[in-house]
Amino acid sequence: MLAVSVLVVLGIAGYVLLPAFQSGQSTRQSYKSVNTGSFQLPTATSTVAPTPTSTMTPTPPPKPTATPRRKPTPPPASKGSVVSIIQSVFGSYSSDAIAVATCESSLNPSAQNHTSIGGSYASGLFQILYPSTWNTTAQRAKSPFDAQANTLAAYEIFKRDGYSWREWSCKP
Repeated sequence: MLAVSVLVVLGIAGYVLLPAFQSGQSTRQSYKSVNTGSFQLPTATSTVAPTPTSTMTPTPPPKPTATPRRKPTPPPASKGSVVSIIQSVFGSYSSDAIAVATCESSLNPSAQNHTSIGGSYASGLFQILYPSTWNTTAQRAKSPFDAQANTLAAYEIFKRDGYSWREWSCKP
């Protein structure tokens, strides 16, 4: 019977002290006794603020397991890779195509002329009018600043015009 009473007292005391631990308060408290019949139950009447000697060390936050990384953007196309793209698309017409692209954009796929021509702007490697002429090609769903797409669109226009450069200001 005595063991049961001790367990009940310890359980109740733990229940009373647990909120003090969870709230970060000091465990030094003053108690008054409450007579419950066969044993005395301590109850908290006041709390004491933590002192520098009784402060708890904060737990550091958990370290992340993996750092999320953004996908790197591809580097801008080099003049060598642009020339390779033009050669692969234009084949035997590639020397003329390289001359036109060099004159139009200095082989820069990001080139854009800010002068409007009927509401469109010359854009990309071959300076194709966007959106008017660009939207007539099979590449319309892609960016005119994509070197591969712009070269394919230029070849499509070149072929459609009877293998001529009539739509470009620069001629080979």
